[in-house]
Amino acid sequence: MRHELNPAEQRHLEGIFRGVRHTLLNRGLYRQRKDGGIQEVAWKRTILLNDLGIVAFEVDVQRLPVKIEQLLNPEVAHQMQASLSGRRVKVTNSRGLLFAVKLEPDLPKPKVRLPRRVPLDLDAPPLQKGPGQAQGAYLIPIGQGTDGPVWHSLIETGHILVGGESGSGKSTWLNAALAALLATHPPQELQVALLDPKEVEFQAYRGVPHLFAPLATEVDDASCLTARLTAELDRRRGLFSRAGAKSLLRYNQRTGERLPLILLIVDEVTDIALATGLKSPFYTDLIRLTSKGRAFGLGILLATQNPKAEVLNTLIRGNMSTRISFRVATAEHSRVILGESGAQTLPRTIRGRLMARLDSKLDVLQGFYITDKEIAQLTAGLRGSQPSPLTELEEEMVRYAMSHLAGKFHIHKLAAAFKGQIGMKRIWKLAKSWELRGWLIPGPSRADGRRVSDELLSLLPGPSSRQPEEG
Repeated sequence: MRHELNPAEQRHLEGIFRGVRHTLLNRGLYRQRKDGGIQEVAWKRTILLNDLGIVAFEVDVQRLPVKIEQLLNPEVAHQMQASLSGRRVKVTNSRGLLFAVKLEPDLPKPKVRLPRRVPLDLDAPPLQKGPGQAQGAYLIPIGQGTDGPVWHSLIETGHILVGGESGSGKSTWLNAALAALLATHPPQELQVALLDPKEVEFQAYRGVPHLFAPLATEVDDASCLTARLTAELDRRRGLFSRAGAKSLLRYNQRTGERLPLILLIVDEVTDIALATGLKSPFYTDLIRLTSKGRAFGLGILLATQNPKAEVLNTLIRGNMSTRISFRVATAEHSRVILGESGAQTLPRTIRGRLMARLDSKLDVLQGFYITDKEIAQLTAGLRGSQPSPLTELEEEMVRYAMSHLAGKFHIHKLAAAFKGQIGMKRIWKLAKSWELRGWLIPGPSRADGRRVSDELLSLLPGPSSRQPEEG
């Protein structure tokens, strides 16, 4: 091979060429002759592009000892790159078969370990633009990356789909996102609609002024909530049409109103959809909200630990612009959430580790952590009082148990006393939930029932004038 180069450049390029040639020989890309010799890949010329920092070696395709497809195999370029101290190698076959090699090796990026735990500081959300950070309204914390914290605006993320098995950190992430929004936006700018079938994730948010509707926990509540949201969707569509606006921001600018963004958060959406049925009003309303809601200022955040393709079908997933997955049980679950496998390999020992598809690429981040105490302090401040996770009816039931049932939470007697306001099944579920929290103390036998604890009594804000009807 002839080169119009000075001696130093000649030696440098010859060293690179030796690495290219040896790689082809090591992979067996030659033909054995009958006389015992070998026919190697023949070369036509060397092309030096100093301005691009590239040298290209052109193959003589008329004298190939092997099929051209073998030379185009990506594994060839990968092995060649490794033998050339990390120099990038690209094989092209557009205007001749060329092995293009970068003159300088790529310096490996220093490995930066993600932290195992990242506390969320509600007093200092990111306000400056930086790597992975956003600026503007409705910011939520996505996670900590190797380049710093990653926050995105709900205006940019669109609808969000979150998956993760039990104990992976999904619920903590949901609470961190919700707390960050409530801490930075008044009810005039943001309203939230919460659907919590497990009755444990969002109980602390009862009574906050940002609620679009009371916290929904039952199947019937879910259908009523989505029905109210679709009615609001229709109302806003009329408002936007009359104002000639195509987005919430444009509507508020044109009319001078402060129409709030509404965020629906559904925990365990798969379980609710299967319980109601895929032809139920809840499910059909959910599909309509995901397809039409974003344009009218209605955001959707769906979470599940049991992703099923028949529930999260293309009508729903196709409108979920942002995908976030904590560790899941199978590669199929990962594909349902992210569109590809990978989340099943996240470490089970690191709670909060996640994969996020925020645009075309997939990022591995560490989710933010917030404590129950911090959430209680936040919601108490929003309510302007000490935290009280009880509804007004639940408070009345506790008072009735103290004044009429000697402090015993008798399910049958309470169901009779509050007939028409709450059913026995609901009281039974409430009692089981409160017992797990330590709010009810079980007696020595089943007949003794459960006793109201001092902790539950401390949650009552004061005496009530309402009295239930005697049954």
